[in-house]
Amino acid sequence: NLAVEFDALYRPLHLTDVVYSFFNPHFDQTSQGTINTWEFPLLAKYRLPGHLIRPFLEAGPSFRHAGTNASLLGNISPLSNHGFTAGGGGEIHLWKIRIAPEVRYTRWAADTYPVPFSNVNQAELLVGLWF
Repeated sequence: NLAVEFDALYRPLHLTDVVYSFFNPHFDQTSQGTINTWEFPLLAKYRLPGHLIRPFLEAGPSFRHAGTNASLLGNISPLSNHGFTAGGGGEIHLWKIRIAPEVRYTRWAADTYPVPFSNVNQAELLVGLWF
């Protein structure tokens, strides 16, 4: 009933950077961009007993690799590269197919950029399919 799961998830993050001019509001600047990220959660997964639906719980560290967007950030990536993930869901067996919807929550470490840049809380709904 205990397993280890490793995922590779591609996620583009759409960010907006606003710079306010204290002395002249006509010089406020807004720039937008996308940073492409790969997330790698490594989760311990525990399956609970069940007949039609088999519930499961999972938890473990997550790692993130973020590219850069030169127009938005220069040559740096301010996003944190590690966090902690926990989730749960259920496996359903239909003929030779297994469907596993789940809800996951990830709490990322603080970003390295001088100004808070992204939300450190991430919740998502995922569906796994096996044939």
